[in-house]
Amino acid sequence: MSETMSAVGTEVTYSETASSGSVGENSTDQSDKRIRDSARQLSIILVRRGINCRLVTSNGISINTVLRLSMSDKILSIFWRSHPEKLGCELMFLKSVTKGSVLDVAVKRAIDPSRALGLIFGDLSIQLEASDAETCDALHLCLETLLNETKSAEREKNQGTFMRSIRETFYQISVKQEQFYQQLVHLRATEGALVLDKILNKSFFFQLRGAFDSWTDYVCEANSEKMAADKSRQVIVYLRSP
Repeated sequence: MSETMSAVGTEVTYSETASSGSVGENSTDQSDKRIRDSARQLSIILVRRGINCRLVTSNGISINTVLRLSMSDKILSIFWRSHPEKLGCELMFLKSVTKGSVLDVAVKRAIDPSRALGLIFGDLSIQLEASDAETCDALHLCLETLLNETKSAEREKNQGTFMRSIRETFYQISVKQEQFYQQLVHLRATEGALVLDKILNKSFFFQLRGAFDSWTDYVCEANSEKMAADKSRQVIVYLRSP
């Protein structure tokens, strides 16, 4: 069964295979139906205003972003970054959409697998985190369906080598920009951590020195009489010596 979702004057086709027989009343069928309904709604929201989520870089740094879809000249594009600029590429360059983490195991940041969504490109993997598990499931279903339809439509196109080369060039530019931005975020985080560590060490040194000065002043005041007596005994001993 095919359903057409219209958003901002743009038609996005969403295909769904109907099950034979009526939908059961058990919780699994109800959950699947809810996810399919959410996916249909999300496809419209993705085009109109996007979905708020988090982008996790290859170094494990999480930043806010807006996942969007856009249709121009019958070409569907996906945008995974909203800051410092809107960044994405044509959906046809997306190899697959997967649930769970697509980051290197060396990244120690804990990612909730129920909210994790991975966009796998040929030269890049984008790790996203949805606000909740249901949104993640709906996004996965929505993007996977649209990706399959985009690939089918792309096989039917008859484009020249020059046009394909132009599209590939724009895709490679987006990949390089994303890699640059992720590295920039990592460098800024590292720099910030070094500055903070320096400030904390400096603060600790001043606190330690202040505490030491207070302690020496206290010891000196508490033993002032004994110190004066010791000085007097030293003078007397010196005068009596031959």
